[in-house]
Amino acid sequence: MRLRIEGDHKSHVGLVAVDKGVFVLSKKNRLTQSRVWDTVERGDIGCTPGSGRDNVGVFADAGLSLATNVQVSTPQRSEVLCPQPAKRKRRSLALAEYKGTKAAEYSDKLERKCCEDGMKDNPMGHSCQKRTEYIQEGESCVRAFLDCCTYIKAKRDQQNMSPSTGLARSKCWAVVGREKVGGGEGQVNLKLSLVVAQVELG
Repeated sequence: MRLRIEGDHKSHVGLVAVDKGVFVLSKKNRLTQSRVWDTVERGDIGCTPGSGRDNVGVFADAGLSLATNVQVSTPQRSEVLCPQPAKRKRRSLALAEYKGTKAAEYSDKLERKCCEDGMKDNPMGHSCQKRTEYIQEGESCVRAFLDCCTYIKAKRDQQNMSPSTGLARSKCWAVVGREKVGGGEGQVNLKLSLVVAQVELG
């Protein structure tokens, strides 16, 4: 058997050979393309809307590691939770106070627990109504969860609205070009897009 492999200079190539007789005994551990993509899909935690925040984010959100010869790579992911942006301390204290006050409205221990669960952060971005579909503790727990979830969502939305926010008109221009990166056989053509925006506050 002769093999001819073509690739870029200093590329790493991996080969594997499996006797077909192995699959006659058992096919349950056979590595197929569908199994690979099923595994990739399970690693996607969906932190950003759409396919990803940017080109690198597409791979990072799917749980894949990307390394290229043009210094483009995904950050190392050490946990399965979505990265949370830094929160202002004052707002966090205010939210904690709102949560404590709202939970105190429920004297029943189970309902109070359901209320507290409803006010927890939801990195998956599901609506309050959608989250109640996973509750199995009864109708009273669902009502408490939904009440507290919608309450704290309204408080968060209220905090996110800056008092200085006014009407704004925006203008946007897009500049598209191409740039060659690298040299020799490792040269890569990248399509670059630059968006320039101007905002006029009214």
